[in-house]
Amino acid sequence: IGYALTGTGTLTILQSSIGTSMGIGTGEVGTLSIDSIELGFLTNGWASLVFGRTDGTGDMNVGTATWLDPITFRNGTGALNINGNQTTGANNLLIYSNADVAINANLAGSGVIYILPTDVTVSMGVGTGQSGALYLDDTELSRITNGWTDIILGSTTQTGAINVGARSWNDRLTLRTLSGVISINGAQTMGGNNLTINTNSDM
Repeated sequence: IGYALTGTGTLTILQSSIGTSMGIGTGEVGTLSIDSIELGFLTNGWASLVFGRTDGTGDMNVGTATWLDPITFRNGTGALNINGNQTTGANNLLIYSNADVAINANLAGSGVIYILPTDVTVSMGVGTGQSGALYLDDTELSRITNGWTDIILGSTTQTGAINVGARSWNDRLTLRTLSGVISINGAQTMGGNNLTINTNSDM
């Protein structure tokens, strides 16, 4: 990318082959590599920026970035590694994966953050020791910084289970599935924040 990419629709950058790895940001490993200078050519005004593919088996590595538009990172069974701070302002952040998501840096914003499986059958583990293919431990959850309008885990079409360990939340939380069982396996401390549990299954 050597020139500005300007528009108001959705800008999608993805691999041609499912096994190709992707590096987003200077120094991030990936065969398809977009450095920080190139990211600067993505001008403000897009309805959404989408990186990766839903069936990807190659790793995705994401470095430090400030985003001016709503942002989606998506992968299949390949690792999805957030290696640098993500700053989104009032824009939404969506993370799709069927595998363990490694949140190694802060996710900061005031929009809505969504973390959900790419495949609706995939289970989620929320909190250290909880079972799920898409797994977030307590340290990773703590890197979702205070200030988001909502934290939404799972999807309304999800048939995979969500297992939730004990946790104190700084922002409003929604846990949602279609028929996947939502198991609350520890106390949830919400303070003044709303907690929404949305499912057709037994709890």
